[in-house]
Amino acid sequence: MTANRCDNLTWVFSLPCIKPYSTATNTKTIIFRITILSLLLVFALSLLLSGCSTTPVLSTKRTSELHEALIGREFVFRTDWYEKYTIYKGEYGHEAILSTPEGKKPSHVQLKRAERPGELQAIAGTLAHISDIKSTQYWLLKVYFSTEKGQQGEISIWQLDKGIHDDIVTAAWLEDQLSHSAIKFLDKADMEIDEIKKALPTPPLQPTLTAAPKRVHTSAPKVASGPVINDLEATASPSPVRHGETLKLILNYSLQSGGSDSVEVTETRNLLYNGKTLPGYPKQRVEHKHSGPQTSIFRQRIPPKANPGTYTYKGEVCIETGCISRLTRFTISQ
Repeated sequence: MTANRCDNLTWVFSLPCIKPYSTATNTKTIIFRITILSLLLVFALSLLLSGCSTTPVLSTKRTSELHEALIGREFVFRTDWYEKYTIYKGEYGHEAILSTPEGKKPSHVQLKRAERPGELQAIAGTLAHISDIKSTQYWLLKVYFSTEKGQQGEISIWQLDKGIHDDIVTAAWLEDQLSHSAIKFLDKADMEIDEIKKALPTPPLQPTLTAAPKRVHTSAPKVASGPVINDLEATASPSPVRHGETLKLILNYSLQSGGSDSVEVTETRNLLYNGKTLPGYPKQRVEHKHSGPQTSIFRQRIPPKANPGTYTYKGEVCIETGCISRLTRFTISQ
């Protein structure tokens, strides 16, 4: 009866039956089977985990739509951006802090990790453009950027609960995630392109440009309770600029709304040559802005007929209580 026991049993995975000639042989058989089952379990778990973590789920069509809508778009960082920063539910922060489960406080280890944000990729106010967008994990989308100075970096966007897939990730969704707190896209008005008509005859030699004093209009806001403009800078880039290239007339400043939700701001740009305003200028733009750092750009293409020489760019920002202006010069070279 004992001799036929193995012949009448169906063994898991059809492993050969080892007849229990002795207690030692039977023990070895049990250990062998446990080892095989453990290896199969580990293999199954590895397949499951690999399937959850490495397969991008954005379709080729949706990826192409994101590229068409966002690649090349220019933006300005609203905050200093570090290597370890990421965006989750529209808010940015250190990845160690954002990984904290909802309703719980960061652990001591997480807080210590947050003290090391990694390499600084861009300071607040840096101008950059989107160079690529990739879905690298089922919960992770990466937006790659390049700054005006050629610095490369990336912005990680997490979607831990619902994942990265076509039903959620659209161009509008991605733009909202990026611009909610981390960056500000420059709209079409910021990137308006115009052409300088043929300028006046070559002016006499002009003195070397020195830093303009920070002069404030007599009616500039000084009352803390009202809206205030601080740290205005007017920049023309690049300088020198050549025929056929595009000159960027940049305004950087900080706005304090003084308790109001938004403030009406008028930005004016003027170009002068030999003391006279160029045709088509000044350019003016009016919009409502919220408190915080502000950057806007007007693009000016330099035509082949523009006379070489030194030009003056005057940037002015006005609010209800007054105006502040700055002067800078740039050169058109042959």
